[in-house]
Amino acid sequence: MSFDRLVEAVAPTRDPRHNPLVQAVLTLAESVPGTGSGWGERLEYRETTRTQFDLTFAAGPGDGGALAVDAHFAADLFSPRTIERLADRFVVLLADLTRAPEQRLSLTAAVTAQEAAELDAFATGAPAGEPPTVLDLFDRQVRERPDAPAVVDGDTRLTYAKLGAEVDRVAGLIGSRLTTPGSAVGVCLPRSAAQVAALLGVLRAGAVYLPLDPAYPAERLDHLLRDSGCPLVLTDDTTRSRPEWPAHVELIDVSAPSPAQPLSDIRPLQPAYLIYTSGSTGLPKGVLVTHEGIGNFVSWYVDHYALTPDDRLAQLASPSFDAGLLDTLPALAAGRA
Repeated sequence: MSFDRLVEAVAPTRDPRHNPLVQAVLTLAESVPGTGSGWGERLEYRETTRTQFDLTFAAGPGDGGALAVDAHFAADLFSPRTIERLADRFVVLLADLTRAPEQRLSLTAAVTAQEAAELDAFATGAPAGEPPTVLDLFDRQVRERPDAPAVVDGDTRLTYAKLGAEVDRVAGLIGSRLTTPGSAVGVCLPRSAAQVAALLGVLRAGAVYLPLDPAYPAERLDHLLRDSGCPLVLTDDTTRSRPEWPAHVELIDVSAPSPAQPLSDIRPLQPAYLIYTSGSTGLPKGVLVTHEGIGNFVSWYVDHYALTPDDRLAQLASPSFDAGLLDTLPALAAGRA
């Protein structure tokens, strides 16, 4: 059945932005030898001004037994370098299939030797083992650099010792009210020293940090609170007065005094924070990240970028964006402000 008749029979919903049914096609113009050293030895490119599909690889026999391949692609979707890399992988695939035509397709090589070496290099990071949690890294700085600046917020400056005390106070505040360990605790605060202390305080209490950007629309905040089942939200004078708080949420003044509470035993696979997607394709969806995951990433970040206590890091991203944690946690893990 020709492609035109197939499209007519299926009758898909038409979209002028792309071809119906498929956008990528591999065609074989004629029968080519099943054996021979010519397979994959040379790729030829012929430029054209139009393409029927977003991406087409049209293969056929070339001169001297070589396999000639025409690559047709939409220039607004793919760069020439991307097509070259796809072609290189196609050569590797054909060579591997020629050497062992009986092997399963899932076991054939899918990347070039250079790309395989790059992937191997990505896997050679810190030694395997249980990574320290973010709290472990922060506590080490509190012990080793108690008088060093940790947070600078206008005229407010907190040393590591003072920030550590604030973190413990917030953790006690949460622990005295949280009835279900491991529940999400919202932090709806402007970017400030209190927001940093609240973030670490939630982790110290063994709860799951749920960032709530005060600038977000009320509908999004309401969805995050209801979907997560968040029972507590840390606020201040600027965020506590908003009228849209759900009835099931208890608001806590982040500056309130708290009773002393025993520290929670944090396990590596315990959830650390809950980040929601943008919701551009539907309702925002929550993603849980464990203490092991964020601790391992922060350790890698500090090592990879060679952070030192002399560095300073500005907070730019929204606290409700995953990258917002990169504005805070690596700095505190490295002993910088």
